[in-house]
Amino acid sequence: MATEIKNLDRFVVQDVDNFWQIKFLDKYMQGHKGFIAGGCFKNILERQHVKDIDIFFESEEDFQDAVDYYNGLVESGDTKWKFKYRNENACAFQEEGSKVWIELICSIFGPPQFILNNFDFTVTKMAYFKQEVETEVIDDKGNTVIFEDGKHVVATVYHYKLMHHSLFFEHLHQKRLVIDNEIPFPISTFERTYRYCKYGYGLCRESKSKLLEAIRNTTKDDEKLGMYLQNGWD
Repeated sequence: MATEIKNLDRFVVQDVDNFWQIKFLDKYMQGHKGFIAGGCFKNILERQHVKDIDIFFESEEDFQDAVDYYNGLVESGDTKWKFKYRNENACAFQEEGSKVWIELICSIFGPPQFILNNFDFTVTKMAYFKQEVETEVIDDKGNTVIFEDGKHVVATVYHYKLMHHSLFFEHLHQKRLVIDNEIPFPISTFERTYRYCKYGYGLCRESKSKLLEAIRNTTKDDEKLGMYLQNGWD
């Protein structure tokens, strides 16, 4: 079944040339097909400490490939990567001497647009991903390489891109917490507002009403009330 992606017009894709602060994340994009998404970008752009980096995947197979990749680094002994923990929602690794760890998320799968649509606040809706592009191969003399049958030699390269909510930077600057989509885990979202308050963020009036209505329709028997706090998402 194809992943349903809504509200595509709310997202902007752009190059990372003007965001030098984000380039340090490149090291965490190597060796797998995952992409980074979530609250770490708010911290990076506000020059705050980043505790963990959430890496999402389009499929369970891509997730497992990433786990195997980092386990290989750990077992090789040639790197300083260490296994941190594993639960039903994520597998985490940390580089020795670093205060930052990565969480490979396995509680949800899908492309960047789908994952961002499942986040609650607009200031968390940013993703850093690799866009696959086919390009003609050029030799040392600047000429296009051609096969004997006359076809151009084509190679696959990856361009790093940023995807974010169209109002991400506006709300980041205003320190506004805005909920523009469904609220799958309202109790968790309510609890998360307290953490963001410590950073000077506050819910806008419309979002307060939306969250109160969602909480009013929640019962104590609902499962996974605190999912955002349990599955590694920031």
